[in-house]
Amino acid sequence: MQKKFRENKYLNESGSKTGSWYINRIDYFQFHAYPKTKQHKVLSFIVGIGAFMLSFKFLTSSLIISAVLLYVTYAALLTFILLRTKICRYKGYFLYPKRIIKYFRALEVMVDINDFDSIATINKKYGLRFSYKHWSIVIEVRRYVMTQREMINYVELPAKNIPATKAFFEQAFAWSFIDYGDEYTAFSNSGIEGGFFLSELVSSTANGACLLVILSDDLEITEQRVKKAGGIISQGIFSFPGGRRFHFTEPSGNELAVWSPVKAYIA
Repeated sequence: MQKKFRENKYLNESGSKTGSWYINRIDYFQFHAYPKTKQHKVLSFIVGIGAFMLSFKFLTSSLIISAVLLYVTYAALLTFILLRTKICRYKGYFLYPKRIIKYFRALEVMVDINDFDSIATINKKYGLRFSYKHWSIVIEVRRYVMTQREMINYVELPAKNIPATKAFFEQAFAWSFIDYGDEYTAFSNSGIEGGFFLSELVSSTANGACLLVILSDDLEITEQRVKKAGGIISQGIFSFPGGRRFHFTEPSGNELAVWSPVKAYIA
């Protein structure tokens, strides 16, 4: 029963269905569907099958053309599989166009790393076979679990336009929301949970407000996602001791930042 529950729980997570969370999050990412996903999926399948059949026609007359067609078959059918599963490797695939991987990265589904049941799963599955680096992740998460009390675990921000703010964070960072009437919405899947309350006030560093900073493993891709969702970049990417970051404002005018350490590493 417990194993079946775990399998059901992880059906929507990238990678395996049995909760190998570490491997999923480090090696793979899940991406959102886009308006032409179905058309591109059908097109890639047709192109792949067509190129494969044509490669046999040129097998005796031109090995070069046949090899090119076999590569087109490989790229097209792999694209079909990626579009079908919506799961992709961060490092890409052998001889697969990096441009397509970059496009999928721009549609990446953001996940909540505070999934301690997943940590328990990998601990049980891999045990002492973890290297020191892997174990440090588990140790740090356990330390966090044991010291949750008397730590900041909820923030609240004003919002002039709650629907627009919700839509922005859902698209840019895949946050989840629960409405409590028309004047308050709570967000989760964001690291630290919090909420937006209806107000004409604006949270920004210019008026002395606290700056919320979001962690990213690829600033350029996150910046693209922020712009695409309707955010305004108030400070472009710049370096500071320990990493790089940029600032932006969301539709209600609140200022936030996204940063990445010198050696970006998300566990």
